[in-house]
Amino acid sequence: MKTKQKNKASYFNPKGITLIALVVTIVVLLILAGVSINVLFSDSGIIKRAKDSQNKWKEAEQNDLDSLGRLKDQIDMWTEGKIVAKEGTLLAMYQKAVEDKCTNSDGICTNAEHLHIGDYVDYKNPTSGTVEVKSAESGIYGKDSEGNSTVNITQTYTLSETKNNVKWRVLGIDSKTGGIKLISADPIERDANYLLTVAANSAEKPYLYLGGPEGYFYGPDAMDKIGKMYLNSYATEARSVKVEDVNEITGVTTAEKIKEVNLPSYSGHKQYGEAYSYSGQYTPELWLQIGKKANKTKVTTVSGTVTGYYYSINSKEKEGAPSVTMTNTRAYEMMFKDVETLTGKAYWLASSGVREGSGYAYFGPGGVNSPNKNVTCAGFNIGLFCSYRNLDTPWFSCAPSSCFKIWCYGNRSA
Repeated sequence: MKTKQKNKASYFNPKGITLIALVVTIVVLLILAGVSINVLFSDSGIIKRAKDSQNKWKEAEQNDLDSLGRLKDQIDMWTEGKIVAKEGTLLAMYQKAVEDKCTNSDGICTNAEHLHIGDYVDYKNPTSGTVEVKSAESGIYGKDSEGNSTVNITQTYTLSETKNNVKWRVLGIDSKTGGIKLISADPIERDANYLLTVAANSAEKPYLYLGGPEGYFYGPDAMDKIGKMYLNSYATEARSVKVEDVNEITGVTTAEKIKEVNLPSYSGHKQYGEAYSYSGQYTPELWLQIGKKANKTKVTTVSGTVTGYYYSINSKEKEGAPSVTMTNTRAYEMMFKDVETLTGKAYWLASSGVREGSGYAYFGPGGVNSPNKNVTCAGFNIGLFCSYRNLDTPWFSCAPSSCFKIWCYGNRSA
C-alpha cells in the first residue's frame, strides 16, 4: 500500500510537466503561432507591408534614376548642340506648342514641352571655318592709282570659338524639309582685312558688301556659302535667310497678299506679277558682256515680269499706305528690332528680284532694312543694277540661318 501511494505522489510532482499542462501549452502556442502567421502573412500583414514598402522604394529609386538619366541626356544634348524634348525632338516640342495654341508672344511660357518662334536654342557651332567672297561674286572693287574701280577685293569671313560664334533662335518650320529653322541672333561680321572704297553714302562696316550685276547674280550664292560654315552633324542644311523665310513669319505668303501690301504699287509703279518692257537699255548680263561701260550700240530691250516688292512692318510709310501688322512681339523683335541701314542691324536676304521703276527696271537681292522695318525683294534702296545705268549701293549685312531636323536618342535624320 505504501508503494502505491509513493507512485501516485510522483505522478503529481509539482516540479514536473503534467500532460494537461503540456496540452494547454501546445494549444496556446498554436494560437500564438496562428496570430503571428496572420500578422506576418495576411493582406495587411507585416511582410506584405514590408514588400509593398520595398516595391515603392524600388519604384521611387528607379524614378530617380530615370530622372537623373534624362537630366544627364539633356545636359549632354545641350553641350552637343541639341535639345531633348519629352517626345525626343525639337519638332515635337514646336508642334506641341502649336497644338496648345501657345505662341509665347509675351515670353513667359514655362512649359518645358513647348518650343516657340523666338526661343533660343543651344546649337553648337562648328569651331572653325573660312569663306572668301571675291570681287567677281560681290561686284565690289577697290580703286587703282587712277581712281578706277578695277582692284580685286576679297571679303573674308572667319568662324571660330571667338569669331562669329553666334547664338541661334527658332524661326519656324522649313516648308521643304519639315524641320525646325533657326536664325542667327546677330549678323555675321566680315574680317577687317582690307579697306573698302565704296559709294559715298555707304559707311564702311564689317559686313558683306555687294554691288552691280555681279552682286545681283552671285550675291545670294555668296550668302549661302557663308551660311554653310555653320552646318554641323545635327543640321540637314545651312544657308542664308531668304525673303520666303521672312514672309512666313509676317504672313505674306501668297501672291495676292504680296500685291495687297506691296508699296511700289501704292506709289504708282507696276504691280508684282505684271509685265514690263523697255527698249534701248541694258540687262545685267549685257552690262557684264560689254565690260561694264556704256555703249549705246549694244543696248537692247529689257523685258520680263515684276518679281520684286517691298512692304513695311507695323508702321506705315505714308498715311493710307499698306503695311503688315505683327502681333507676336517676340517674333517682331527677333526679325526687326533695331534694324537700321548702315548700323549693321539691317541684313541681306538671299533672294533675287526685279522691280519696275517708271521706265526702267531694278535688279537686286532681298533685304530687311529701314525705314519702317521694310521687307524687300529688289526693293527701292537695295537695287544693285538699273537697266539704264549701273548702281553700286552695297550696305547690308549677311545673316545666315540654318534648317534643322534634329532627332534625339539616336534617331537622327540623315
